[in-house]
Amino acid sequence: MSKFIYDTPEPELPESGVQGVMPSPEPPKKRSRKGKAKGKGKGDFLKGLMYPAALLLLVAASLAASWLLQGHSVVQQIEVHAPGFTSAEQVLAQSGLTQGMSADGVRPLEVQERIDALPWVAESRVRLLPGGRVLVDVRERNPLALLVSGSRTMLVDAEGMALRIPAGYMPDLPLLYGFSLPEHGNRLQAPEFEALSEFLQALQQAPVAGMKISEVGWHPEEGVIALSRENAVRLVFGAGDFPEKVDRWEQFYRQLAPVKGMAAFTRLDFRFRNQVVALQS
Repeated sequence: MSKFIYDTPEPELPESGVQGVMPSPEPPKKRSRKGKAKGKGKGDFLKGLMYPAALLLLVAASLAASWLLQGHSVVQQIEVHAPGFTSAEQVLAQSGLTQGMSADGVRPLEVQERIDALPWVAESRVRLLPGGRVLVDVRERNPLALLVSGSRTMLVDAEGMALRIPAGYMPDLPLLYGFSLPEHGNRLQAPEFEALSEFLQALQQAPVAGMKISEVGWHPEEGVIALSRENAVRLVFGAGDFPEKVDRWEQFYRQLAPVKGMAAFTRLDFRFRNQVVALQS
């Protein structure tokens, strides 16, 4: 028969060196409830997420319902903002919009294209709003000069659009000669008008200089030419750099003209940079 001997290690004594005294067993630890609390916090967190999600779903459903209702609504109100020579009645008639029409039938870009065909209209904007409201804003053309051909006179804007002068309107604009008058609502086709348009726009930005010019025209060799209101002095502006040239004309009129008087000159040439070539009478 085999015999096994197991060596059992002696218990370790405490460091204090006291023999025979066994360390007291540690009291049993209380069961932690952290796991339970943790589970409860996770549930609260998930519940907290449900409220924003429900709110987003509600907003999305409201928007969808709004678009759905708008698609089946009708135009209830049309507001036209058209300050100037084009009446709101003209704009409304040209737009093709009517109260009671289906909102689905309102195509803003197409409506704008129809309104922009009116001679005085430079640009329009059409907006379809909830509740069946349609807003129409109109910006009119800005005349730069009076086209003169014989006994006929018309207004012209920066794009060369010829416009009939409205009744009672007395424009204080320079006269523009040398062109055949198109029909109302048609554009000048002359290529030289592009330079004249740039000059007239620069003239509008300098009120004093513009007020002192009575007539504007085009010369094949000298480019843009004009006559001063005072003593009809010939002014030569050439082609290009018109803001700088108009500024030199204004400085000349403010500084030198009061000293010598415009009657002392018959011609002023602004085609040369930083100088004015003056021909005295």
